Amino acid sequence: MKIHQSPLFVAVAIFSVLLGGCIPSLRPVYTEGDLVFEKALLGAWQPSDGSSRWEFAPGVGKSYRFTFTDKDGVSSEFEAHLARFDDLTYLDLQPTEKGITGNAFYKAYTLRLHTFLRVDQLDDSHLQLSSLDGSWLSKQLAEHPQLLPHEKVGEGLMVTASPEQLQAFLKAHQDTPDAFSKATPLQRVKAK
Repeated sequence: MKIHQSPLFVAVAIFSVLLGGCIPSLRPVYTEGDLVFEKALLGAWQPSDGSSRWEFAPGVGKSYRFTFTDKDGVSSEFEAHLARFDDLTYLDLQPTEKGITGNAFYKAYTLRLHTFLRVDQLDDSHLQLSSLDGSWLSKQLAEHPQLLPHEKVGEGLMVTASPEQLQAFLKAHQDTPDAFSKATPLQRVKAK
């Protein structure tokens, strides 16, 4: 029997390869009070090798419509939010309903999980993002499972923490060596 991989699985896999292991989360990294809207994020961005395109457009309220296009020209659509807590800024991504293919029956079994990226730099021409390192997190949670609510899913992890618990964990490990991937720099392609 062949198992059909959900678009969510594919989206998480794409980001895992790109950013060193983005961790899927059942809940967002933000509360409503943490949301900010930065016009500097609007427009198209790409890494120096041109291997992908990240395009942000205004969404509803303080959200963004984010379209990720890979090197083969295949696009996926996400709802994105910028969250600021303390001196930290995070980008929270969640696939949109439009980004999930299949009939209504199939969609009923698909979770629209969140992934989150730390924003290390955002200005008119530079965007740098880093992710919580999956290997580091797996090791920490294997040794101290109470550090962050989570579930083991296959070979990976899914964070089940509340936004407040997740933020506290990220703040506590902001400067921990090896906790975050090397930042991925993106340059602006065109301004909107």
